[in-house]
This record gives sequence, C-alpha cells and structure tokens, in this order.
Amino acid sequence: MNWRALLQSQWFQLCLLVAALSGGVTIYNIVERQGASENVSSNGTPTPGPSAAPNVPRRGVTKIKPKTTGRWIVDASGARDADSSDIEAVTASLSDGDVVNLRAGTYTGTCEINVSASFVGPPAGKGAATIRGLDARRAGLTISGKKVGFENVSISFEAAGDFPAAQILHDASVEMKNCAMSTQSKFGILASEKASFTAQETEFRAVNAGCCLKYEGAAQGTLTRCRFLAGRWGVEVVNNAQVQGSNCTFQ
Repeated sequence: MNWRALLQSQWFQLCLLVAALSGGVTIYNIVERQGASENVSSNGTPTPGPSAAPNVPRRGVTKIKPKTTGRWIVDASGARDADSSDIEAVTASLSDGDVVNLRAGTYTGTCEINVSASFVGPPAGKGAATIRGLDARRAGLTISGKKVGFENVSISFEAAGDFPAAQILHDASVEMKNCAMSTQSKFGILASEKASFTAQETEFRAVNAGCCLKYEGAAQGTLTRCRFLAGRWGVEVVNNAQVQGSNCTFQ
C-alpha cells in the first residue's frame, strides 16, 4: 500500500479529524481543506477569509496602574475598590504575569493583549463578565502574548464584517476554560501563524452563520468538551494547522 499517497489524501485527513473530534457524539459542521484559506458559500462559491487590510488605528489609551502590583480588579460600575472600569485601559497597561479579575458586568472595547496575562471572571452563579466588541474595523481582541488565559469570561463581538471576535497571532498561546464566545461577524476565533488555542468546557456561537473557530497556518490546539452552536462551520482547519479534540458537540 502506498502510505505516502494515503496520508496526503484529503478525504483520509478529513476522516482522521472527524474521528478525533467526535468523541462519541454527533458532529455536523467540520471542514478541513488543504491550500488557500477561504470560506465557501451555500452554492459552493469561495468567499474571502478575514480581511488582510490593516486595522484602523486605535484611539489613544492612557495607561494606568493597579492598586496592587500584578493584580487588577475591574468593575463595570466603577466601584471605589476597583482599579478601573475601562477594559481597553487595563489591557493596554498590563505587565507580564498580571491577573485581571473581572467582576460581573459588560466591558465594551477593542483590546490588544501583547503580554502574558490571565483574565478571571466570577464563578458560576455569580453573574457573567462579558468583554464586548462593537468596532467592525478591527478584531475585538488581538492577542500576541506568550501565554494568555481566560476563565469564566464571555466574549461578544457585535459587529458584522470580516474581522474575528478574537485574533491570536504569532506564537501566542491562549487557553479558555468555562468561557463563551459569540460573534456576529464571519469569524469567531482565528488562530494563525504559530499560535496555539486550547479550550475546555467552552461554548462557541457564530450567530450569522459564520465560522466559530478557525485554525490556519501552523496553528494548533486542543478542544475538550466544547460546544459549537449556530455557526455555519464549527471548526475549520486549513493548511498545516493541527487540532485534537474529544467529546465536543456540533449543532
């Protein structure tokens, strides 16, 4: 048997991906393709991927300091014991290793995270901490920090267009646990270049029939007990990207 030809077979690779992600549950929206990174419309016609145009420059953000070095308290209501209610100012002021505690509430802004940091929302039953993006001219979150974690945090991108709710670049490593992501754009989370994205017990939604989660380039990741809802594609893996998964559900 010609194993080299078999391993290069597009259908064989698709079968391997489906087997890895199924974990004994029903899988619907799974796409793996070799070659150019692109989406496909309902009639089979390719449609463009995320825009290659540069983001519009952000407004000036004044850097701030936390009351306790390395630890931030962010409160949407502006409580006196908090460091800030402005998520953009906080993310622009982070240092490597900082921990950001988000209290229940909605934090609107476009954020760039270029250091290692952890974002922790309230525990279950104590309300939701939501980072909300509204600007269709840029990704809601742009992450290039070496190690970035989110736990008990919701990400909501309420802008139509090509930019994703969260874009993970370079060799950044991002982990989500007990989180939720919802996008109204064509893409939810886009991991590209040599980035790593890992998720556990996390829910993904692309409410306008977009792609919940996309890996491209040499990106890689692991998905465990995640749910993919309301998207045209649950997970899309292209070029040399690699994904492992178990016990994930797709609707």
